[in-house]
Amino acid sequence: MAASDRKTRIAKLLLVYISGFAFIGTSAVGIFSALQSSWQASQESETAGLVSADLLKQIQGYRNVVAREPNNRFALEQLVQLELQLGRKNTAQQYLDQLLKLDPQNPSYQTLQQQLAQK
Repeated sequence: MAASDRKTRIAKLLLVYISGFAFIGTSAVGIFSALQSSWQASQESETAGLVSADLLKQIQGYRNVVAREPNNRFALEQLVQLELQLGRKNTAQQYLDQLLKLDPQNPSYQTLQQQLAQK
């Protein structure tokens, strides 16, 4: 009987160790997943911040051009597009109004006007 008790004890210990390793392994996977998700979210946030900062720099550059050359259509068009990318529809509309004053028959400007009206 002693041999049978010893085999049972070894089987129980083996089961405890296997269960422990399985628990640690699944916990590690969960923790790793959570850390990875957090890291990806911070990277996406950082990238979005860099994109916004870049757009703001471009906007400032085009605003400087428009300050020197108020009828510069290219700069005004770029300002409309950049402001729309940032979701600033009112500011985009102001630049589009300037473009429409310069060229009221331009189909591109009219299309943009319609798109802004729908949003």
